[in-house]
Amino acid sequence: MKTMLVKLLLAVTVVCMVIGTSVYFVQANEAKAVAIVVKTVGDTQAKQQKGWAKMAKGSKLFSGDEVQTKKDGYAAVMFLDDKSVVKVKPNSILKIQGTYEGKSISKQLVMDVGELFVKVSKQKGSFQVATPTSVASVKGTEFWVMEKDGGTTIIGLEGIIELVNKATGQTGTVGAGQTGKSSGAGVIVEETKEGDIPDEGELKEEIRVRFKDADGNEKEVIIKY
Repeated sequence: MKTMLVKLLLAVTVVCMVIGTSVYFVQANEAKAVAIVVKTVGDTQAKQQKGWAKMAKGSKLFSGDEVQTKKDGYAAVMFLDDKSVVKVKPNSILKIQGTYEGKSISKQLVMDVGELFVKVSKQKGSFQVATPTSVASVKGTEFWVMEKDGGTTIIGLEGIIELVNKATGQTGTVGAGQTGKSSGAGVIVEETKEGDIPDEGELKEEIRVRFKDADGNEKEVIIKY
């Protein structure tokens, strides 16, 4: 029976590879990893305990690890608890921080420069994105974050994002179809203009994830993004 199961899993994996679907086998809370790399394109690196190294699909990421994409680099990272996905566009530097609280991970992305697309799915724990000027707190949503020229731009696609300016303490709420801008002058929220939403580039894909939760139950999640 065990041999047949192994053969079946191998067959499914081969089929998914042929049709272009990525399959990952992960376990929540495994060695305290908080996320996994689900896609890389071009020049991407991860900084872990042994320093910077080329980032590979399937690699585990731990709290405090950094991700860097060069001018031709793209990366997609998935958190292990709620399968939230973060897409990192070229010329970006991102630190991933996560703290386990039971079965959930409280997450914070720290970005000094670059562009991110974030898709939070069935959120467990808190989720924040911090930049030099601002902190964005997320409540089950999809949005873009852009940090450049000393300011943060949030483009809401779904749900709600609370944007706080670190210098002034001013707060703005960004919803679907709205753009929040935070700089030295404070926070401004306005309607998103046509053409302002960035192109996802090389990061469109379907992921099939088979995993064991903290109770040892096997599950499968299909993520289209």
